[in-house]
Amino acid sequence: MASGTIREINDEFLECHICFEAFKQPKMLPCLHTFCQPCLERLLATEPAGKLSCPTCRVDAPLPKDGVRGFKNNFLVVKLRDIVQEQPKGKVRLTEAREDAFQCTACDTSSLATCYCVNCTDFLCEMCTDAHRRVKTARSHKIVPVEDVTSGRLTTELRATETSKCQQHDEVNKFYCDTCRLVVCLHCVVTQHKDHCYMEIQQAAQRERVLLSRKCTAVQQMADLYETKLHELRPLKDAWSKQIQDTVEELEMRTQAVVQAAMKAKDEKISALRILNAHREKDLDATINMIEMKLTLAKSCIHFTDHVLEYGSPAEVCSVSEELSERLEQNAKQKIAKNTEPSNLGSNLGLDIPKGDIEEEVGQLVGEVKLSQHANGPSKFPAAGPSVTAMPLLKTFGKEGDGNGEFRFPTSLALLPNGNIVVTDLDNKRLQVFDQNGTFRFKVKLSFDPWSVATSANGDLLVTGDRRKIHVLDQHGRKSRVIHVQKARKAYWDPCWEQWENPYTKGIAVDNIGRVIVTILDEVLVLSPTFKTLFKAGKGFGRHEQMAVSLRVATNSQNHIIVCDDLNSNIKVFAVNGCPMFTCGSFGSGPAELNRPYCVATDADDNIIVADWGNHRVSQFAPDGTFLGQILTRDTVYHPMAVALTTEGRLVFSHQKYREGCIGIFTID
Repeated sequence: MASGTIREINDEFLECHICFEAFKQPKMLPCLHTFCQPCLERLLATEPAGKLSCPTCRVDAPLPKDGVRGFKNNFLVVKLRDIVQEQPKGKVRLTEAREDAFQCTACDTSSLATCYCVNCTDFLCEMCTDAHRRVKTARSHKIVPVEDVTSGRLTTELRATETSKCQQHDEVNKFYCDTCRLVVCLHCVVTQHKDHCYMEIQQAAQRERVLLSRKCTAVQQMADLYETKLHELRPLKDAWSKQIQDTVEELEMRTQAVVQAAMKAKDEKISALRILNAHREKDLDATINMIEMKLTLAKSCIHFTDHVLEYGSPAEVCSVSEELSERLEQNAKQKIAKNTEPSNLGSNLGLDIPKGDIEEEVGQLVGEVKLSQHANGPSKFPAAGPSVTAMPLLKTFGKEGDGNGEFRFPTSLALLPNGNIVVTDLDNKRLQVFDQNGTFRFKVKLSFDPWSVATSANGDLLVTGDRRKIHVLDQHGRKSRVIHVQKARKAYWDPCWEQWENPYTKGIAVDNIGRVIVTILDEVLVLSPTFKTLFKAGKGFGRHEQMAVSLRVATNSQNHIIVCDDLNSNIKVFAVNGCPMFTCGSFGSGPAELNRPYCVATDADDNIIVADWGNHRVSQFAPDGTFLGQILTRDTVYHPMAVALTTEGRLVFSHQKYREGCIGIFTID
């Protein structure tokens, strides 16, 4: 075993983090952190009302009936301590050329060691080995070749050594009771567990290893997401510092044209600028610290699991599998919550410079310091009941046809960073781009029917509809590359047409951590920012709630996956790891009911906006699925197909009212 690994085991697992000494009666808390029993008893005595929380992660630990003694013994610590003690005490290399050569530590001849005594932890040359075997008190010692130490065979042997014994019968635990979730000895099986479901401990350990490995992989994915988010957040300080520098320089330039009276105003503005920056830096630091803590907990859980899987005996694996499995599930279900997103993320500090007379408005001339929020999402629509007053209509455009600014079935909308509106023109096989006022800019011809479009973090367009592919275009419509979605369903039998059909990508969205969510038939696939398939969401609902074959998708600030299930007439919401959370809406025409919802979007407060195609309206649900009301009704929309929200709080939608314009822009002002 490498010396670095030994040091790591010693620091992490063999030392109590309360007394910072070797463990005495190690007890494992439900959060998987281990401490000495005496240390925990002293800590419990200082806690109010007899409550106990982990000194490392501050997670509450429910106290067993018999107090600290009732916590599980950490047999793995004992095993790792034995492994560490089996390492050589005087490991001195003979030459740089032979990395596996050691000197004899039992004599002063500097001879080459050929054996190793497990009991004495000494390397022995041939002469010392013969002498060691002749000594009466050492005849029972275990002597192994040096190769067993360097190759790891000795560690493997230690791993197989049982350290778990039945506390009632002082026998080695050789069975695992599935009914009670306990490791038991043969005596316990006969007397207490004979009618239970039990198996040999090796078989149970193998099963638990497989389950723990799978759950550990899910936690590793969350750790990777935390790493990605930290990588995005840390550089913000440098960018903000550059903003501060540029803004201060702008202040200096403007104040040079102002009389002495403006100097006081300048100082006030700089002070306000730095105060605002200090607040957002504090917010950013708090967010980074929170995510680092979650990352540390996730890595600690992964580290502990790795050691259990690598060094734990079958009994040890079974002994900790329940707590460890529960902890892994908790970590796997963790999400980068909304409160881990800095409130000022993407904001820019600058000046709001008015137009006015210099002598009359000195303070205003210098400029107002303000924190302008970058567009992570539009502002929230006002909360509304079942009957909602129609919002002011700004503009409609888009007649039926195949000319510029004309459409045949506009199925999807997306917004570019510059505010331009991208519309999929399905039957004309093209995309059309308009500015914020609805003026035609350009079109992009395609060789397939474009069903949906979304924008990535860098402004690229992601277009679906070409079999199991995603077409990536830049902001000017130039093709960048084509992504083949892996692990998606292939050809399927269509009973209506009685023929085999090739499925195609349909709904698409990009979340805050760069993941791409795409739908194919009844599957929702989550891809990494590099378009590698991570997992499929949507397998956790009951059988009667499984998704149909026509799905659209959106995400919110917490990276939840919101699926618009057209044929089932409802909205399904999944956590960041794909686990189902809740369903809202059901078939019908009532206030909270839906009829063939065609598209879904979210606002900055995570409210869910639904294009209710069959009921000719746009409905709004709260983040928890509570119905809020209708934003647009039959008087305004006819078979709405797509909705999108601009940074100015405007609602852009497409519908099938071609005579009056199939694209509409509303405002909440």
